[in-house]
Amino acid sequence: NPDAGIYFGNKALILSKKINWKRGVASAGNKTGLNYWAKSNYPKALEYQMAALKLSEEINDKKSVAVILGNIGLVYEGQADYKKALVYHFDALKLNEELNEKSAVARNLGNIGNAYDAQGDYNKSLEYYFKALKMYEILGEEIGQARNLGNIGFAYQEKKEYAKAIVYHNKALSMNRALGNRILEGMNIGNIGATYMSIAQQNNLSGGKPSVDSLRNEIIIPKAEQHLKASIAIFTEINDKQSLHELYLYLSQLEEISGRY
Repeated sequence: NPDAGIYFGNKALILSKKINWKRGVASAGNKTGLNYWAKSNYPKALEYQMAALKLSEEINDKKSVAVILGNIGLVYEGQADYKKALVYHFDALKLNEELNEKSAVARNLGNIGNAYDAQGDYNKSLEYYFKALKMYEILGEEIGQARNLGNIGFAYQEKKEYAKAIVYHNKALSMNRALGNRILEGMNIGNIGATYMSIAQQNNLSGGKPSVDSLRNEIIIPKAEQHLKASIAIFTEINDKQSLHELYLYLSQLEEISGRY
């Protein structure tokens, strides 16, 4: 509910300014900016976060500077300005490494992976996803592990290394189910379905002769359909229209592959 976030963020901002609490001003500005980011209002998000960054630098609050740098990276990522996004993500990473903020370092590594992923540089994205995963494993942070396992699966999916993609999507799915994270569970199931669909597509292009017998279309297509429909059920339940849009597109492609026009 970013509108409520903006309302309370601005109230906090006014109060912080009133009592001349600079750290509070910076914190409220950063969080308000994050809510604008969630609404995809990137100019407003940058306005708040750049002001928060300047103030945090003035009071030498390095921990906050590192957080805000990473958040600015996310805003530029949202604008598809991946070069700028990487500059801010790497600046955040460097500062968090200096501060020995290990959880933040892991988050920065994952965000760098996302920026490379969005540019189609899957080898680079995998390099950073694996670094993030290793750090989350050391820290015992399961949410971070699950997120990066899913990201690794998606990168392999885009590289057309489908067997590896399914392995990592299933690992992510097991963790997200255990954590009760319905959004990421739905995403993992949908990605498994999309991967099976891609295998079926590949089979059609190669004259229906898969390299492994268990990947024949008669086996793969029902699996793809089962997973896509299970994912659609989850995202219908939580009313995530963007995810539903992608899933219905995958399902229509699967019907086309199956000849069910």
